[in-house]
Amino acid sequence: MTDDAVCLFSPLFEQQGIVHGFSTRRGGVSRPPYDSLNLSPNVGDDPASVAGNLSRFGRRLGVDPGRIFTVSQIHGSRIITVGSGARPENIRNEKADGLVVALPGSGVGVRTADCVPILLATEDGRCVAAVHAGWRGLVRGVIASGVKALCRESGLSPAKLLAAIGPCIGPCCYEVGPDLAQAFSEQGLEACIERRGSLRADLRKGARLMLDREGLRPSHIDLIDRCTASCSDLFFSYRRDRGKGGRQLNVIATGPDQGRG
Repeated sequence: MTDDAVCLFSPLFEQQGIVHGFSTRRGGVSRPPYDSLNLSPNVGDDPASVAGNLSRFGRRLGVDPGRIFTVSQIHGSRIITVGSGARPENIRNEKADGLVVALPGSGVGVRTADCVPILLATEDGRCVAAVHAGWRGLVRGVIASGVKALCRESGLSPAKLLAAIGPCIGPCCYEVGPDLAQAFSEQGLEACIERRGSLRADLRKGARLMLDREGLRPSHIDLIDRCTASCSDLFFSYRRDRGKGGRQLNVIATGPDQGRG
């Protein structure tokens, strides 16, 4: 993993030249409690600050912020495929938890503040996806839905895909109750529940397990092992901040059109 003041990056994706980034809370202009790189317009922050932050983030990635597609996340399993002629403003209110795009020079992103962001790509980066998975999304199969949607759009098998699991709340900070543990067990995810005096959930492990089940090669799965709740200087955390704060934006983009076809 490499990082800077604005983003964290997957070495696996960097080796392939895939444009992507997992934002941090650093390097922006928002005031407390959104300080400083809040990338959500829906948490009460000043709209001008959010726009300025998006511009900074886009420049760091080399992606036009006006070409980054997002959705209204609902902790479900629906994935949107961005078609030709689509505009971000026409998709941002769609209720879903992931997006797939194969349009040159376009990005897709999901916002997080403890949930798991999963970025997916073909090896050539011509088709990419972003998936948002909290515990509800994991048990509802959102990662499987994202992999299947990317396979449909690209025409490739899961073994040909790459994945990067981004920062999320870790088991060190994610104490859960028996009902959630039971929901994980019912989906064959009992390995993601730890007992450290109390029950703890490991969402990163759950995401990796689901990617394995869908047929991605272990060497094609990267993991950024950072806990959003324990790293208050680096990340927003919904649980730690009791809902009062900003959001990270996790983006992956296709390259420019260079005579594809």
